[in-house]
Amino acid sequence: MNDCKDRREKRRSHFRNTVILTEKALGTSFPVRMCNASEDGLFFESESRLAPGAQIYLMAPGSCDVDRAKVVWCREILDPDARRYRVGATFPNTLVH
Repeated sequence: MNDCKDRREKRRSHFRNTVILTEKALGTSFPVRMCNASEDGLFFESESRLAPGAQIYLMAPGSCDVDRAKVVWCREILDPDARRYRVGATFPNTLVH
């Protein structure tokens, strides 16, 4: 493990980039702010609530590459000025069936 406070086995890279998220079932797209990612999954902030189990697609602006992921958890950020959510997702090759 990387750190005794970190339960992940894979190293995370930290970002502050905006990417476009598409929620598969609804077909809606909106920007989200990436926070970090590893080989197993990613963590980002969103203005929209995403249901655990939702299939999502992520694409950086100006890129043709699309990454598929599955939402594992979504928690509201307690901020009186704006409704936002922290979201954790896993990549398909790490999904538990």
